[in-house]
Amino acid sequence: MNASLETKRLAVALLVGIVLFGGGRWVIGHFDGTHEKIERDRIKAIKDQEQARQDDETYAKAMAKQRAWERSRIEEARLTLKHFDAIQEGCDRFDIDRLTNFGARGELRSESGSMAVYVWSNPDGSQLVATFRGGRLVGKSQFGLH
Repeated sequence: MNASLETKRLAVALLVGIVLFGGGRWVIGHFDGTHEKIERDRIKAIKDQEQARQDDETYAKAMAKQRAWERSRIEEARLTLKHFDAIQEGCDRFDIDRLTNFGARGELRSESGSMAVYVWSNPDGSQLVATFRGGRLVGKSQFGLH
């Protein structure tokens, strides 16, 4: 009887050891579905990472295309002498922006009270300089426009 009790204790200790120290993980996981769930989650994470990588590549390509389009719009939007001649006293700076299809934006260079000076520059360095009082054009000049 003592040997039987000792055998049972040894069997229980062996089973507990297997469960506690990892040998039983597969057995326990196999019966309660944990192993399969862990594997499904791992596969899903791998697929999600791959999708994110593809999304990043798609985004990068779209942004490169957008930047190329913006560069072409800026080149198309260069101010010319014809634009300069079309600008009339009394217009506002947004009228000048619209002449270039919003490709070139006036840059505030000086401001004092109700007076402001804006400059529109082309990539080649040619410029249109406009002076505004109360938001309306009161004077204009140009350098290098053709």
